[in-house]
Amino acid sequence: MASYLEWNDAIADFFTSGIRDGAPVYLTVDNDSLAYIGRHYLELPPKNARNDFITAVTERCTERVGTERRVKLEGAKGIARNGTPNSVSFLAAMVLAAHEMQADEGQHIDGTNYFRRFTELLDLSSGQQSRPMGFIS
Repeated sequence: MASYLEWNDAIADFFTSGIRDGAPVYLTVDNDSLAYIGRHYLELPPKNARNDFITAVTERCTERVGTERRVKLEGAKGIARNGTPNSVSFLAAMVLAAHEMQADEGQHIDGTNYFRRFTELLDLSSGQQSRPMGFIS
């Protein structure tokens, strides 16, 4: 399994490779991009990349409090020695959840659908609110 920071560096490199400084970066995180990054950057079997990525993010950016799992944003704070923000993998997980909302096409989509997908992705407890616990401003 690759660590959160290994995924972080690989995702940052994949999406910024060939981009000039100051240019916008567009993250399109889906199963295909994770499989490619897993294989070419982390030497993982492509079929295992998505689960490996989610496990790495869950281990670094969530915590169990009693019987509930909540977001722990401290795991995504700061800048690595190489200059990469430590939040790249967490942001990629958020983008993956948004991408997976496409499965909701044809259904009524409202503001809670995104958080429902994100909560499912990281196996979080949502409590009484639409946003996952620990992810409330």
